[in-house]
Formats: sequence, structure tokens, C-alpha cells
Amino acid sequence: MKFLVLMLAIFVATESSAQIYGFNTFDSSYGPNGDELQVKNMPPVRSQDTLGVCYAFSASAIIEHTICKENKLDCKDLPNDQRPSVLDLARYATDPSKLQDKSDPNSYPKELGNEFTFGMDIILNMFNTESVSKESCAPFDNIVSKARSVNEQRADEEKMWLQFRNAYDMYKIKSKDCEQCALDYATTTGKDLQKSYNLKTNNLEMLKAFGAATYQEFLFRALVPENCGKAGKRIRFYTTEKKMGIWPLEDTNKPNYDVAITKIKEQLSNDRPVLVNSLCTLKQPNRECIKTTSNGTESGGHGLVITGFRKMCNKSGKCYDAVKVHNSWGQAWQDANNDGWVEAKELLDRTRYQYGTLSWIEFK
Repeated sequence: MKFLVLMLAIFVATESSAQIYGFNTFDSSYGPNGDELQVKNMPPVRSQDTLGVCYAFSASAIIEHTICKENKLDCKDLPNDQRPSVLDLARYATDPSKLQDKSDPNSYPKELGNEFTFGMDIILNMFNTESVSKESCAPFDNIVSKARSVNEQRADEEKMWLQFRNAYDMYKIKSKDCEQCALDYATTTGKDLQKSYNLKTNNLEMLKAFGAATYQEFLFRALVPENCGKAGKRIRFYTTEKKMGIWPLEDTNKPNYDVAITKIKEQLSNDRPVLVNSLCTLKQPNRECIKTTSNGTESGGHGLVITGFRKMCNKSGKCYDAVKVHNSWGQAWQDANNDGWVEAKELLDRTRYQYGTLSWIEFK
């Protein structure tokens, strides 16, 4: 079989990079064969930029599709005041059992990058809170590079996140020796960040952000205004008529491709996109999806959404299963990879078939 193996360098905010494996597309000798399953009315593919929150983007795609289906809306043109904020969703990636009140959105940590990184956890906590900030209150696209080329975008994005990181670190250094110096620095630098990236946070909120205990909290407070927590700035997500599907309900510790692809086809046939919570994109996948490098350890976990299934066959009658992925690496990645159609088994085997490999939302 002639696969075109994707090995794409993805840069994250820590300036590390990794080659990505598992997204095998088909060469021109293969074509669709037979009936096809594909979810209707998916929202547009978005880019997570260089921020490692694929779990928030994958959860957002599932939630948006549900909102559109429930309210008979066109997801391709869903306005930002009817879309969930991916930045606010990111803080729902946490263990609700540790919270004082899991139904209260204010109980969730105001941080980007929490202990859990499964889109499934975000959706489960959406069922707990039944609300999230609107994308219009904290628009992620405001901070995405508008450069034309991918290389220029990547350079802009790396520069931006480094600017945020350096600003926070420098404030902490200055605050050790001179509180007034640190305050003056935060005031000036905060205004520069607001202007450069069209942030909606006000001057006082930026000063509070610099006082955050962690960089993750600083980033959230700098990007998400405090008024996004108010009722008028939030989307309601009523769950009375909805439930969450999860497979498997326990670790299988053995290959289960046949069961997994059957589950996926079942959901797609009912117009339900399927969340793949964590697949390992390392060259040599392992259960923890961690690789030791000269710079320490590197994680290769990634989350995405499956929206289609079909058979791909060549003229000799050799066929393979293919799935369509709705990936948070942007439309340019989709366009370069046959609109997201990749070999199914290679992708799914990299999930290690652990608890919650697949999840979805269905109406009761």
C-alpha cells in the first residue's frame, strides 16, 4: 500500500517541536469505494495556533455541532455570540471531584493548561455547569497571526507566545526587588500586549493577570476578561435532553480496532461527530505517550474529532478503512491532507484503546 506519511513539525508555546505520526493519507491510486458516512453541518475547522489546547478545540467542535443541531442553525456561519469560547472551555479540563461546587463555573481554575487534557473531561464539565463564555467575549482569532504563509504565521505565533512568557517572567523578577518597578513594568507592558494583540481585557485586569501565581493563570486572565463570567456573556447548554457516550468504559489493554470502528460508524450514521480524546503521535507510541529527549520529556498526545468514514480502494481491489478528521491544525492542514481523510487503523491504534478513547453527545 502506498501511503503518504505525514511528518509535520508542530511548535508549541514551550518552543519545543515534534514530528507527528499517525496521519497516513492515500496516494492517487486509491479512491472512495461504496457508501460513505459523513456528519452534516460541522463548524469550520479552526487552528489552535501554537497553544497546546487541542482538547479545548476538539470539545468545542462537538459542542458547536450539538448547538447547531438542537437549534437548527447553520454551523458554517455560527456567530461568535453563539459559539463557546475555546479559551474558557480549556479551564474545564479538570477533575470536578476536587471542586467545591462542580455546577458553578467560577469554581473551575482560571488557567490555560490544566491537569486533564481530554476533550471528554471538558464536555463532562459542560454537563455539570451547563454554560460557558461566548467566543465573542474572548475571541481566540484576535490573537491568531494574519500572515499569509504558514512559515510567517508560525514565526508570528512563536514571537507572540514568547512575548507573553517573557513579560510574565520579567514581572516576577522585578517584583522580588522593587514592587513599584514591577507595577510600572506591568502597566507599560500590559498596555503593549493589549494593543499588539487586540485584547479585550482592561488595564486593571491586565495588572491582576501579572499578579497570578502561575504563568498558566496569567495567560488565562490576560486573554479572558472578567466580565465573560456574567450571565449575558455566557452560552447556556441545557443537558436535560442530552447524554454523553463514552467508549471503552475501562482500559482494554489490547487492540480493539474492529470494535472501535464499529462504534464510530454507529455514531456517524446517527449524525454524531466522535471525539478521539488522545492519540499518540510519537514515532514509537507507548501507553503514556511520553518520549525522553536531551531536553527532558516530550508528550505526543493529541485530540481531534472524526466526522466521516469510507472505504478507499485501488484498481486491484485492495481496500482500507478511512476516517475524516476535523483537526485543530487549521484549514491549511485539512487542504494539504485530502480534507482530513486518513487511514483509520493507523490512527485508532495510536489511541491505545484506553478508557474514554471515544466520546460523543447524543440526544435522549
